[in-house]
Amino acid sequence: MITIALDEQGDFEGLYDKDLTGAPIFIGGVLFDDFDEEGEFEREKRRIHHYLRGVSETVGASYPVDLHMNQRGNNANRVRKVKSKIAETLSEFMRQGVCKSIEGNYKEKLEKLPKRKGKYYIFANMVCDDGSQKVRSGESTLAREDYASNLYVHMAEDVVERLIFHNPFIDRIDHVHLELATRRVVLEGEDCDVLAEQYIKLGYQEDRNPEHMVPGKRIFCLTNKDNYRTAIQREMLDTEKRSIQFDSIGVKSIYYGNESSNNRMEFLYLADIICSNLGFALPALESGEMPWEFKRRADNYTGHEENLIFVHDTVDVGFRKAWSRLEERDYYHALQIAYDVSHMKNVYASFYQNVWFRILEKKLKKEKSLTDFKIALERLFAYTRQNNMNQDKLLYIFSVLEELQGQMIYRSGEEKAVLYKLYDTGVSAYCHIGRAEKAKEYFKMCKQYARYIDFETYIRTRSKLAVCLSDEFRYEESCELSKENKYFYEELIPLRHLILNDDDEKTVNYGITCSQLGQAYAFLRKKEAENAFQKALENMGEINSPNYLITASYLLHFYLDMKMQEPFEKIAAQYFAEKKGLREQFSYILSEGNKGIQGRFSMKFALYVFVRGIYTFYMEKLSEKMLQRLLNVEREAEKTGKEAARQLSGHPWEIIYKYLALIAYDKGYKEQAQRCMEKAETAVRNQGMIIDMICWFEKMEFAMHKGKIQEAEDIFHHVPKSLKPENPLWSLVHGEKNFRETYEILDRKIFTFMYR
Repeated sequence: MITIALDEQGDFEGLYDKDLTGAPIFIGGVLFDDFDEEGEFEREKRRIHHYLRGVSETVGASYPVDLHMNQRGNNANRVRKVKSKIAETLSEFMRQGVCKSIEGNYKEKLEKLPKRKGKYYIFANMVCDDGSQKVRSGESTLAREDYASNLYVHMAEDVVERLIFHNPFIDRIDHVHLELATRRVVLEGEDCDVLAEQYIKLGYQEDRNPEHMVPGKRIFCLTNKDNYRTAIQREMLDTEKRSIQFDSIGVKSIYYGNESSNNRMEFLYLADIICSNLGFALPALESGEMPWEFKRRADNYTGHEENLIFVHDTVDVGFRKAWSRLEERDYYHALQIAYDVSHMKNVYASFYQNVWFRILEKKLKKEKSLTDFKIALERLFAYTRQNNMNQDKLLYIFSVLEELQGQMIYRSGEEKAVLYKLYDTGVSAYCHIGRAEKAKEYFKMCKQYARYIDFETYIRTRSKLAVCLSDEFRYEESCELSKENKYFYEELIPLRHLILNDDDEKTVNYGITCSQLGQAYAFLRKKEAENAFQKALENMGEINSPNYLITASYLLHFYLDMKMQEPFEKIAAQYFAEKKGLREQFSYILSEGNKGIQGRFSMKFALYVFVRGIYTFYMEKLSEKMLQRLLNVEREAEKTGKEAARQLSGHPWEIIYKYLALIAYDKGYKEQAQRCMEKAETAVRNQGMIIDMICWFEKMEFAMHKGKIQEAEDIFHHVPKSLKPENPLWSLVHGEKNFRETYEILDRKIFTFMYR
């Protein structure tokens, strides 16, 4: 059985006023798991009683009267002594169930009790009075948290539901005992009656006991058994956890008068103590640091890290959604939400990323359902082919799922084919960030399971290997492999026609293979690239399909690299949906980016074509207003919407910023040009050798563009350490040729096509 004891601290009703204290406002307490040991609940109540009474007597105070200051305040000195002694000894009691420093027979009584079998968890659900909480316009008065005492009620119900039905640390809960402190709010002042109407409208019960009534004040009771019972019943039905038994749902005010057998409130006293100690003498911290401080204190008291510190904020809404997906065994969407929430611009995002989403990942990695694992992989594999795909998110989800695969048992060939899809996704994930050596490792793993998948899928993976070879500057090898892949597909096409009676010989996979060959030719600056790309487009079918537009962008980059303006403009018109003029095209790119995975193309790759096209062909057409929009592209994307703003990192931003720097420099904005170059260096996370080398070369390129040859030469002598001796480029950059000769080779033969 678990016992939950809940109290609170802070001015919940004052959160939305103009006085910002920065202080945490929270609901907190303890959860005690007795592990279904018979009699452990009653024994723990005695432990708490002996501990608190022993502490009180040791400092010359009365129990339970001096646990809390009375209305007259005449016991303040004794309360201070009790709290000081509790702060000194609480960790020992919660960890071991004893307290060696108390005096009298209660020390002995504690020690004579059997060793504790249960375990304590500390919980808190908090907000900070820092002005970050916003009122949402149009919300019902039942939902508005600035209305009446809705904030407190929402937070209290949320934490109780979570601890019982969605507990991150206790997988199975069969019996529950609740001891929840009720709360009253006292309204006074000029607007007392106006505020009272809010409470009356929402059905809050007014305290009309003559003994409690004071002129000019109105008192409302916020929570009772009905509130919690309704919330629990709703969650029980929603989660279908209908077998949980409730020993008691106790909702009452904490009574600190002289103790009797009828008012034993040990767990509530402990909940009150926990709230006092969590919130006592907090250092001056930023809001984002506050949950860390709560966790540090809770971990110190319990002696373990499995304490439940949450923030009543949008990041927690995201975490709950992710946890719900995990409970449904929807691994892909659980991780997708985890990534998105962890990267929110929110002061609490780091806490959730490093605490709660780590726990979610740890729990997910213990799952053993091969069926659900396969579904997650199918979704991730589909994600690799979507527009505006986030490279870092892909790598994150893949990394977690890869660890999960070790939990599975693979028997049939069909089940082993799942591993091929996993490793094929690994090839894609590492190709996207330019880590060719890792991508090649996963290709080797793919080969082990190639017998379990169809031939066309394997050829498509081989095309990814060709990308890896290009990323290692092995252009000739990439070209030969791409030719082989094209040949294999051309051998398959007649068989498809014979077996499927398919008169249309166009196949997307064949088109992708031709597209890859076009890229291999383009890096070598061979004219055959144009024919290969055109052949690919002929086999892509729908001109607005992602594969068609991706290949069209490759062809556009080939034309840009070769300075072929007329054919560039013909394909560009199609690529940009016949949008005329730079302003219209730029707005169109951002609007498509804001559609997320439903966008017509990848926003950042379209921007790459766009800014490179401006620099290569249209500098004279670039107006001052359009230039400023480009140099503030981040702001423009954020103005367009959240989805567009999410596309502001990852490859090829390191190249986009390089072109923005060149454009700014040539237009006389030298400081802004330098800032763009600085952004280029940090645009890609987890970057591999090829991204390192692109950034290295473009710094030289920019220095040469400025006419600063010595600066370029200094950069040249700091080759990225990720370039290894086995790479074919190593001997060139570490050879005996002088800087100018080597730079000419790098410029003409190495950093070509889409590496510049």
